[in-house]
Amino acid sequence: MFSGITQNVWVNLIGFNLIWILSITYKNEAVLIVSLFLLLHLLLHTDPITEAFILAIVTLLGYSLDSVMTLLGVYWFENNSPNDLRIFAPLWLALLWLSFAATLRQSLSFFSNKLKLSVIAGAFSGGFSYFAAANLGAVSFPLGDFVTVLMVAVIWAFLFPLLLILTSYIERALCTEY
Repeated sequence: MFSGITQNVWVNLIGFNLIWILSITYKNEAVLIVSLFLLLHLLLHTDPITEAFILAIVTLLGYSLDSVMTLLGVYWFENNSPNDLRIFAPLWLALLWLSFAATLRQSLSFFSNKLKLSVIAGAFSGGFSYFAAANLGAVSFPLGDFVTVLMVAVIWAFLFPLLLILTSYIERALCTEY
């Protein structure tokens, strides 16, 4: 009855935005509820194996990139646990990456065959998303807002189209549903 509901463009888009707000606002305190939303997404997906593989690969790449940026001092996160190493991006950001990855085949699939547009969308939305997160207190930019947002925009101008290409490749290789 509900199979595929999280693949609906609007359900997926609203779900991602809800997770983004929860993650940015509550950080590690939102880990449980965000994890439940992501599990629900997989359980209700018509092709959960392919979706889980895409989520894992995209999250590994994205979280690694953000951890490198943190290690280089581009980002600074105030972690909730005193045992967290401040050189790594926090756990809530990994879950945010999982959530973003869950949009690539659903609400962001519009960009799959529009790679030039995805460059522009990636630069704008990537830069804006991190800037908004900083203004909401989820992350700090030791290098300053302008420099960091510009760096993020350039990275996302390449990253978003590459993730769409990677998702399409994985989908063709593994998927029987689409």
